[in-house]
Amino acid sequence: LRDLIEQRLTGLNEEEHEALELVALSDPVRLDLLETLVSLRSVERLESLGLLDVLDKESGPELRLNHPLYGEVVRTHLPSIRRIRLSRSLADAAEAKGKVDDRDTLRVAVWRLDGGGGGRQDTTLEAATIALRTENYALAARLSRSMWEDARSVDAAVVLGDALDFLGRSREAERVLSAATPLAESD
Repeated sequence: LRDLIEQRLTGLNEEEHEALELVALSDPVRLDLLETLVSLRSVERLESLGLLDVLDKESGPELRLNHPLYGEVVRTHLPSIRRIRLSRSLADAAEAKGKVDDRDTLRVAVWRLDGGGGGRQDTTLEAATIALRTENYALAARLSRSMWEDARSVDAAVVLGDALDFLGRSREAERVLSAATPLAESD
């Protein structure tokens, strides 16, 4: 099946292939975000080839791959540095467009992390908090750990500690919170 999918993707030009990679990394993605990175003509061709589906959403059209296996195949063949570049491009474009909802905050933070880190600490903390609130403890731990390792803050430690505790890693949570205690300026 993978061979058939790879055969189907062979006739794409460079920009169409990049558009497909961007969708595979962000599935689904808003059209207005994607067209800041690639031409609408490339996206149109991918739709006409049956590789993309268009979903009508309140925030505008969203694109997703026609089948999850397309994304799996595209991501498997994506070199590390290209994945980093594309993740950074997605984060930059999303931040330039502005926040629409909590999902956007989460996605920007994950793209920044996948793009090698960086980005705004407040966005990463907000994303980690959203992930914790929505019971995505592994993502909350991943995001808050990146903050904790980059710039030790009590806020990052609290979210990381909570996420680790929910993941059943209480001892690790205690170590993080103990290390953050001297940084606290209030209760």
